[in-house]
Amino acid sequence: MRRIAMILIGAVLLQFSTPSPIRCQDSQESLRTQIILYNLVGGLYLTEEQKETILGEARKLESLRGQMQIHSSAQSQALLALREEVKREVPQVPQDLAQEIHQSKQQSLRLRKGYYDELQEATQKIKDGLTDAQVYLISTFKPCLVPPKGPARIGQALLSTGGIHLLERLRAMPEEGYRMRKHKISDKFIEKVSLRYPQLTEQELSEARNDFLRIIEEVRGLSSVDFAVKKETKAEEIKNLIEPRKEVDVDKKIAYFLLSPQIIPILEERN
Repeated sequence: MRRIAMILIGAVLLQFSTPSPIRCQDSQESLRTQIILYNLVGGLYLTEEQKETILGEARKLESLRGQMQIHSSAQSQALLALREEVKREVPQVPQDLAQEIHQSKQQSLRLRKGYYDELQEATQKIKDGLTDAQVYLISTFKPCLVPPKGPARIGQALLSTGGIHLLERLRAMPEEGYRMRKHKISDKFIEKVSLRYPQLTEQELSEARNDFLRIIEEVRGLSSVDFAVKKETKAEEIKNLIEPRKEVDVDKKIAYFLLSPQIIPILEERN
């Protein structure tokens, strides 16, 4: 009997000492989130003032989440008490318990509204403190665990090398040759677009053709210095004509990433 008891105790201890698949999954998800946030923060090159602003707003929201958690625990206790009353098939729920449930529900709604109002204000405050380039990087940020090689550390590499080479070839063409061939070049471009997106209307294809011609005209008119600075942006414009981007709600991305609870320790260690 003693041997059997020891085996049972050992089995119980093993059950509690071995990480469950759910706990392991949660831990791995937390690590993934941290890696993604390190990748984002590392690519944004935040100033000390920006870090302080994000930290302050993230801490306020974390405090509000704590209040909501405390209230949720109290609300659960009240609901458990109500369940017991219902199980007993009492003719009427005690008045004080019914009132507690009602007040708890109202308090929960107030806390949620306060939290989301604060979240909206915090998001706008952080956005106002970011540069246009940082807002653009957040809007195009694609979460990834391993950042790409080279200067583009955020998400996936944004620029099409082929697009840059195309622009370089167009700039190198003699003026007369370019004038003779530019419409054939645009026709070939539109052919590729229409094959890739057969659902596009003639009007949409016509607009894409005009935009393409406008971009290459602008590129040919740039000085060598200006082209070196703007070639990546112009290549991205052409890429967007071929692969139209969905509208991005940058406010949601700021709230999701820069006001995440896990952003707090990451920014604290960088201060």
